[in-house]
Amino acid sequence: MTGRARIAAAVLLSAAAAVRLFRLDHFSYGLDEVLQAYFIQGDWEFFWKSLKFDAIHPPFDYLVGRFLESLDPANWVRKLPAVAWGVGTVAALGLLLARRAGAAAGWIGATLLAFAPFHVRYSQELRPYSLGLFLLVLSLLLLDRYLEEPGPLRLVALWLACLATMYTLYFAALVLAMAALAMIVEDALDAEGKRRRAARRFLAWSPLFAATLFVAYLPWWPVVLEASRRPPPVPAPPMEWDRFTRLLSFFAFAPDDGHPLGRKGPFYLLLVLAGLFIASRRSKLRFLVVWTVGGFLVIEILGHLHPHWYVSRRFLPAGLAFPALAAVAIGALASRRGLRPVAAAVAVLVLVLDLR
Repeated sequence: MTGRARIAAAVLLSAAAAVRLFRLDHFSYGLDEVLQAYFIQGDWEFFWKSLKFDAIHPPFDYLVGRFLESLDPANWVRKLPAVAWGVGTVAALGLLLARRAGAAAGWIGATLLAFAPFHVRYSQELRPYSLGLFLLVLSLLLLDRYLEEPGPLRLVALWLACLATMYTLYFAALVLAMAALAMIVEDALDAEGKRRRAARRFLAWSPLFAATLFVAYLPWWPVVLEASRRPPPVPAPPMEWDRFTRLLSFFAFAPDDGHPLGRKGPFYLLLVLAGLFIASRRSKLRFLVVWTVGGFLVIEILGHLHPHWYVSRRFLPAGLAFPALAAVAIGALASRRGLRPVAAAVAVLVLVLDLR
C-alpha cells in the first residue's frame, strides 16, 4: 500500500469511527442491552447460568464485555468495543473486496459500509452483532489469504477466526460456512494454478477442519441443542410483501427496523441487484451470491422451522454483503473511462442518502 493509500485508509477509518462515536451516549440502553449488561455484571456462576438459560447468543462477546467491567466503565464505554469491531469490519470488507474484485471495489465497498445506517446502528450497541460481523468478514479475508499462499500460521489464524465467529453469533457462523465453502469451490476452479491447487487441497481436508471446529465447540453445543428443543415462543412470520420490503429497507437507507422502502430504497436495491448479476458472472466474486442470497434464504427457512420473535437484525450476516454488491456495481461503472463521472455521482448519492 502506497503512502497516499495509507493516508486515505486512515481518513476513511477515522470517519467510520467518528460516525459511530457520534451521540454514542445519547440513547439509553435498549432492553436487550440492559439484559447483556445485567449478565456481565454478576459473578461467574450467575454469568454462565444466565447465558445458558438465555441461549440467544454464544458467550464470546459477553466475555469481552465482562472483562471490560473490571474497569468499572460508564454506559457509553461499554459500547466502545462494538465501535472498534464496526470499524474493523469496514477495513476487513475493503481488503477482501480489493483482493477479489479490484482496488476500486475495495475502496467503494469500505466507504459504503462505513456510512451504512444498519451497520452504524449495530456498531453502537452493547450486543454481539458488531463482533460477529467483524469475525465473519475477517474469517473470509483470512481464508482468501490462505488460498493465495498456504501456510501453517495462516491456517491457524483462519481456524481461530472461524471458531471465534461460532462462539459469537449463530447466524454469522452459518453464513460464514456457506460463503467460505463457495469461495473454496470457486477457487478450486480458478485458472491460477497455485490458488487452484491450494483450494482443492483445502477442500479435500475440509471435513477434518470442520471436525476440529466442532470438537472445540462441544462445550457450547449442549446449550444449542437444549435451546432448539424449546417450544417456539411465537408462530412463524409469513413472508408478506410488506415484511419483505421493510427487510430490504433495513439494509438500504432506513434508520431502524420496520420502515417502509420508500422512494430512495429501490435505487440502492438496483445497485445490489446489478452487483449480484456481475458477481454471478465474474471469477472470484460468485461467493458473494451465496453469501447474500443463500444467507437470506437459510436464515428465513430457519426462522420458519423454529420461529422466534421476528427482527430484521437476524439477517445482518447476510445483509452485510449488500454494500459489497453495490460496490461491485459502482466499480464496474468506474472501470469504464467514459462512465467514471456517473460512478462517482452514484457513489456520492448513496452516501448523501446514508448520511440523511
